[in-house]
Amino acid sequence: MARRGAEIPRPKPWTVKAVDRQAAVGWDLLVSQAVDSADRAWVAMTSDPRRTAERQHQLRGSLGQVTVGGKKLDQWQVEPTAGGRVWYAIDDQDRVLWVTQAGIAHPKQTETRAGGSGSTKPPPPNTGVSMGEARTTSDPVPHAPRVKLRADVASLR
Repeated sequence: MARRGAEIPRPKPWTVKAVDRQAAVGWDLLVSQAVDSADRAWVAMTSDPRRTAERQHQLRGSLGQVTVGGKKLDQWQVEPTAGGRVWYAIDDQDRVLWVTQAGIAHPKQTETRAGGSGSTKPPPPNTGVSMGEARTTSDPVPHAPRVKLRADVASLR
């Protein structure tokens, strides 16, 4: 029985856990950059994990399910900011929401590509290459790398 001034716990709480270190770091980054938005995402996830809304929905295609701890779970997304995303898997049996990916940037996995199963929206215009992302020969190159220019100049001598 709750007493005056005592914290009243939620009757049927969800536990939220990071599936790996990368998800935990992504969540921490989201909180540090947009604490109010991260808080709203937390409330949306834990109050009704399967609520379908403009900024909360199940991922489509092969991203719609993920295996966590040997269990195949539905994977959902909540959008705390315009670019930020939190992906979470719902374990109804243990009442655990597993954060599988979180961050302030839009995940590349949801962009439409040949043979991909992501969003039906066309990918955004190419604005450069992020760290670790390979550029294909069909991608426009905004400028030649400085090292390449020096090699070309050296070969002209």
